[in-house]
Amino acid sequence: MKKWIRKYPRVFAGLAGVLGVILAVWYLSLLLQKGFWYDDTFLCRQQDGYYFGSDSYGGHYGMTIDKTAAGGTVSFTIGANTRQYRIDQQPGDDQVLIYKDGEEIFKGTVTFSDGRYYLKQSAQMDEVGNNGSVLGEDLFPGYSRVYNWLMAKNLEIRGNLLMPVLAAFIGLLLFLDVRFPDLFFHLHYGLAVAGGEPSEFYRTSQSLRRMVAAVSIVVLLIMGIVIH
Repeated sequence: MKKWIRKYPRVFAGLAGVLGVILAVWYLSLLLQKGFWYDDTFLCRQQDGYYFGSDSYGGHYGMTIDKTAAGGTVSFTIGANTRQYRIDQQPGDDQVLIYKDGEEIFKGTVTFSDGRYYLKQSAQMDEVGNNGSVLGEDLFPGYSRVYNWLMAKNLEIRGNLLMPVLAAFIGLLLFLDVRFPDLFFHLHYGLAVAGGEPSEFYRTSQSLRRMVAAVSIVVLLIMGIVIH
């Protein structure tokens, strides 16, 4: 393989560039997917408006949202089981009624604060974003989460943008270190020492740093997808 790379360096450089562009486009399309996070599962919005996601245990989740002028409905599916939620709320009114499979499960008021909706029932505040274990059952979401999904003005994005930014920064440093092997040596020692060349120890540690940087980039890119 090395023989062919030396013989046709431009061809392999072009192929590597094309592969890099394809991987970058694929990664960004995955990172910027829109939908809703449900605990550690991302429900990605499909072209037909259906939300779908899978967890690490192989469970499949699906959701449809139908918003109306007086509330709307949310259908949430886990495997072969489906729950139908209906939210009744008149425009401009803070009174809310929520039904699950036709049975009333909430009657109270709603307030909006810091980008979240809070439902109040029997003088108790139910914070939006609970994991569903308190108000939900059998892994199904609680009513406050369902309410916020229905009323959300913007979808969430799948990825954590900070991680690829950090990966890009480390990638830039790695590129500079490979393209100009003595750059960081001179930046570090050039102002304090006249003359001198990197030792074998420095070259060995430089190789190790490059390996650590490459692994860190991969880890950060993966974290950008799975951490929210």
